Amino acid sequence: MTDHIRVTFTPGPPKTNVLVLGSPGPLPAIWLPFWKGNPLDVRDLGPRGQPGEGYWLYTKVTESIADKENETHALVERVVDVNAMTVTDTLAKRNKTLVELRPIMIAKITAKKEQALAAGVAYADKRIATDDGSRADITGMAATAMAVLVGLPGVTWPASYALGWIAMDNTRIALPEPADGIALAAAVGMTYSVIVQNARTLKDKALAAASAAALSGIDIGAGWPE
Repeated sequence: MTDHIRVTFTPGPPKTNVLVLGSPGPLPAIWLPFWKGNPLDVRDLGPRGQPGEGYWLYTKVTESIADKENETHALVERVVDVNAMTVTDTLAKRNKTLVELRPIMIAKITAKKEQALAAGVAYADKRIATDDGSRADITGMAATAMAVLVGLPGVTWPASYALGWIAMDNTRIALPEPADGIALAAAVGMTYSVIVQNARTLKDKALAAASAAALSGIDIGAGWPE
């Protein structure tokens, strides 16, 4: 890939200049009027004795990577040709370190957790949503059911709850009695806790892994509810 790299010459010891290379990138629009298809020789720019600035051609040669998840690139050679005004970087592939791999594994575990939550909880041959809003609604329903069961004065089981809890497929699961509401809430609560705790357990294993091999040996598909 051919690009450009910002180059400056900063005055150094007597009769010498210090070459400073910036980061590779596209040629800024402000420089386009000066670009004639050739590198800009920064030594000829700027007042005498002041830093010169320009852009040279930049080329990056990279070794092909087959396993992007576990491999990355490392700079093995940089060639600066002052006469041709070019900079060439050669990058070889290397295995990612444990420090680089750990956050990738943790992100995978988080994705598994979100996937499990999005799937909902299996109950009465249907699935119950477990997003934050749904869990809050279930908590309210369970509190009402508990109030009825303990005989709190003035609290009755509402017909709206008895009509049924709306599942993820938009059909109802009948809850004719307060105990039915408690049973549904308990099922959701238990499954939700399994999901959260399993994610925490897997992340703790990832954080404790002492090597890349130990990290890759963690089965992130284990422990999730059906």
